[in-house]
Amino acid sequence: MTGFAYDAAVSTTGGLTCKDFYESMTVRHDGKLWQGVFLPICVIGKKLYLKFTKDAQGNRLLISFEGSES
Repeated sequence: MTGFAYDAAVSTTGGLTCKDFYESMTVRHDGKLWQGVFLPICVIGKKLYLKFTKDAQGNRLLISFEGSES
C-alpha cells in the first residue's frame, strides 16, 4: 500500500476535507457511475491520490490509494 503505515492511511482518509477534493468523474465503461478524486497531504507529508465511489447499497468505497507526483 504505497509504503504507508495502516494508521497513517486511516488517519488521512478519515480526515479528508472539502479542501482535499480535486474532481468528480464518471467511470469509463459506465457514464452513470461517478467517482470522487481527492489529493490530500498525508500525515507523513506525502501527497496522495484517493478515488472513491459508491456501491449498489450507497456505501462509500475507496477504490484507489496511491502516492501522487503532482
